[in-house]
Amino acid sequence: MYACKMCRRLRHSRRSPMGKEFRKIVIAADRSGAGKTTVCCGLLGILKKHGIRVQSFKCGPDYIDPMFHRRVLGVPSGNLDSFFTDAPMLRRIFRARMTEEHADFALIEGVMGYYDGLGGVSSIGSTWEIAQILEAPTILVLDAKGASVTMAALLRGMMDFMKVEETTRGIGQAGRHDFSGECATMHSEEVAGSRTQDRSGRICGVILNRVSPMFYPRLKSVLEEHCPGVEVLGYLPELPELQLPSRHLGLVEPEEIEGFRAWASRVTDILEAHVDMERLWALAGGDWEAAASLEAEQEERPSFDAEEQGSGRRVAAERKGTFPEADAQRKKNPNGGIGRRPVRIAVSEDEAFNFTYQENRLLLEQLGAELVPFSPLHDVTLPTDIDGMILSGGYPELYKEELQKTASMRASVARAVQQGLPTLAECGGYMYLLDAIEGVPMCGVLRGDAERKERLVRFGYVEATTRRKSVLGPAGTVLRGHEFHRYDCDFNGADCILTKPAAGQGKAATTARSYEGIYLTERLAAGFPHFYYWSNPDALAHFLEVCRTWREKE
Repeated sequence: MYACKMCRRLRHSRRSPMGKEFRKIVIAADRSGAGKTTVCCGLLGILKKHGIRVQSFKCGPDYIDPMFHRRVLGVPSGNLDSFFTDAPMLRRIFRARMTEEHADFALIEGVMGYYDGLGGVSSIGSTWEIAQILEAPTILVLDAKGASVTMAALLRGMMDFMKVEETTRGIGQAGRHDFSGECATMHSEEVAGSRTQDRSGRICGVILNRVSPMFYPRLKSVLEEHCPGVEVLGYLPELPELQLPSRHLGLVEPEEIEGFRAWASRVTDILEAHVDMERLWALAGGDWEAAASLEAEQEERPSFDAEEQGSGRRVAAERKGTFPEADAQRKKNPNGGIGRRPVRIAVSEDEAFNFTYQENRLLLEQLGAELVPFSPLHDVTLPTDIDGMILSGGYPELYKEELQKTASMRASVARAVQQGLPTLAECGGYMYLLDAIEGVPMCGVLRGDAERKERLVRFGYVEATTRRKSVLGPAGTVLRGHEFHRYDCDFNGADCILTKPAAGQGKAATTARSYEGIYLTERLAAGFPHFYYWSNPDALAHFLEVCRTWREKE
């Protein structure tokens, strides 16, 4: 398994497997809706303004917050998830992304509340766990509207919570399913070791949200007096125009927000006026004046035009292989390209289909694929000379009438799948292959009409085990992913066993539950889960091999 190989490789160079230690800060909160995304966008704007080479990340499986990061920075954000991969692989992905983007600093946005993880009853997969794995200092965003001394009690409780947990239950949590053997030993050593660091892996700063300029100095004094070791770095005043709109799956996408650039610029200016960047930078172990003074010396980074991102016409920047695992896969299959060209994979990218993990894109590229973007909304047919197709997730339900009007594209996609073009279709992409979405005709490749339900359907992490040989590999192939949708069909395939993992301890513990799902053939994988292919890179390598074989036969 990749995890254990990585553990052995990192044993002798645990802190810096790529030869460089990167500065990093985690932006967390006590809950969702406290202002993490707004603060992150403002901080990213400040860092970009001063020429800092920053790479952003999102803890957990969310797609939309990284879109906000990308719109501010002009380069893709990434996801860090300790359920999808184990600790050594997560660190490897983090360092490779930093190296690849030539970044010096990482800003990592948390998910939900700081300790909220698997099943809502565990800290597995939480922002806290990722901060521990990366040994990253944490800054909390606390919404202080209507509170004063109670904020000190909340902050002190969050600072001390895991100390109490470790005292009563030991380091980490019993029954952790994705750390075993050597991996478990290494993880425990690192969690324990992180406590010996001055600021790594713990709460060390606070940014207050929705606080008046008059009250802020007094609240800052209260918090620092009652919570020694924590610095209050600044605040955001209460400004209704800064509130971001949301919908049933969270925030709306930044491309849908009228005047987003003006909003981001305003947040940047306000934060720069009210947050002590020198102290924030110092918490990450750096000198702000020295870092910001390098602005004129920095080369311009490759970026994506914001308008092109929205229309799905983005062109991937040239990448270099920085993941040893991808290099190993290429050595297994040195003829990953077909003839003199690489395997060409059409990837849906537009307003309706844009949920793709950046790490999956990079893995595809590093395995030798050429990604060819296309738009089911705006294009007439599929690109020519393609060897495979990925139909990404997104919001096709919001554009179903427009998708219905592009009959030639729907026919092109249906014909390609029916003729055997190797295809991966996730969530919204899977819905696009169905007969209809709420009665509006789609591609008609798979039977069913996706209907909106009153609540989220099968929400949360999932582990899929294939029941047959397929485009993803032999029977028994295992992948990890996430389901997050309000639409469902009467039947969603039965070619995988999908398992929601057990979580928590004691009376709050949840038990694992399994159900059938996903359509699999030797040329098609289609279903609701979004997979993170670094949980099993072999599956994506197998997909590309199927694409290569199909093209040669054609």
